[in-house]
Amino acid sequence: MAGVGGPRCATTAVVQATKLSVPSKPNTKKAATTTAASTVAVAATDVDKPGLRATTRTGKKAPIFWDSDGVNGGKTSLRVILDWMSDQANYDKWRGSDRNSGKTKEALLGEILEQLEKAHIKHRDRARRSATSRNPILQRNEKQPLAVKSSSTCKKQKPDSDERLLEQQEEAFRARKEKRERAMVYQEREHELRRKELQLKEEKHDREKAHADLELKLKLVHLKTAEREAAVQLLLARKKLQDGGVAQKGIAHLLPISSVE
Repeated sequence: MAGVGGPRCATTAVVQATKLSVPSKPNTKKAATTTAASTVAVAATDVDKPGLRATTRTGKKAPIFWDSDGVNGGKTSLRVILDWMSDQANYDKWRGSDRNSGKTKEALLGEILEQLEKAHIKHRDRARRSATSRNPILQRNEKQPLAVKSSSTCKKQKPDSDERLLEQQEEAFRARKEKRERAMVYQEREHELRRKELQLKEEKHDREKAHADLELKLKLVHLKTAEREAAVQLLLARKKLQDGGVAQKGIAHLLPISSVE
């Protein structure tokens, strides 16, 4: 809010605050009234009541809020705003129905200021001074926000100390050493597994070769046995023919010995 000396600066600040406070699509009269009250509340955060204003522990003047700033038990700023908005004509003006007459929100806020002066509420400082004093961007005379300013200390990482850098270097060396040791152990295990695999393959080959040799020997034995059995049967048959009175020439013709050699 503005004091006696500067209502225009105060209303300008309130209009700027209105752009942040007014909802995009107000649906009820209650919403518009609350918006107007919030708008004036933004400008009423810094109040200066000489002689009546208390101080905090830090020595700063405590604020007098817009719902408790009545003079000598009179209306407060909130009550003045609510009474003004309760008028249907004023409500329509605030909602934008008075555009044809050329009145702006700044002019309407001027009417509210007149009602505040009638309620003897004249102790408020200009809102622009307090707003600019609390704004770090305006104090630095810059447009770039601190959040993206490259030279801001919050964007800079403080360098580590020498001890911390040495610790980080030792940790890096230790990590690389452990990694190399794990790689060597893995390679040794891999070589050992490959060696065992080759050894098992050789042993399997030797066993298969020995088994094949045994089978061959067994077959040779069976073959020899069969040949001997055939020779015995031939001799028995020749002996039987000889005992039956068959001539030796006939026996040689029927059962030659060369057939079993």
